[in-house]
Amino acid sequence: MSRTVAVVDYGMGNLRSVAKALEHVAPDANVQVTSDAAVIAAAERVVMPGQGAMPDCMREFTARGLREAIVKAAAEKPFLGICVGEQMLFGHAEEGNVMGLEIMPGRIPRFPAGLTDANSIPLKVPHMGWPKCSRIPCGRGSLMVRVSILCTATLCSRKMTPSLPAVRSMASPLPAL
Repeated sequence: MSRTVAVVDYGMGNLRSVAKALEHVAPDANVQVTSDAAVIAAAERVVMPGQGAMPDCMREFTARGLREAIVKAAAEKPFLGICVGEQMLFGHAEEGNVMGLEIMPGRIPRFPAGLTDANSIPLKVPHMGWPKCSRIPCGRGSLMVRVSILCTATLCSRKMTPSLPAVRSMASPLPAL
């Protein structure tokens, strides 16, 4: 039986890359890139990617009338927010002083000036690209790979398993696609 996965299109995301990655790890899934709230509501799983500045993302998201569908999906089904798509789930972002979707309590702080990595090399803000990954064991043979400060995914048995730290423990990820 084919599972449906909606990749939310609000004009601000790396949609093709996310859709292709999902098709790769779940070849039997019906992956749909969509900005239609009804398609999002009908999907079994929802992925909300994002890139860019939080104020722009929230403006585009709101203009497309997706708030209600996303709030409901995040409460009722497996849901993965990626990068700014994850940040939008929180209550407030200091960048642009903008309210998020308030699905999870908390705020997204602005990166402080002069931020450096472990080797004292200045970090570019906003961050884009592929940083070095660090592997962190997280129970039962799964492996968490941290790919940026706010973007995480749990990899287990060659399948991507979405996980939101505030909703689920990284040691007990959501069921695989």
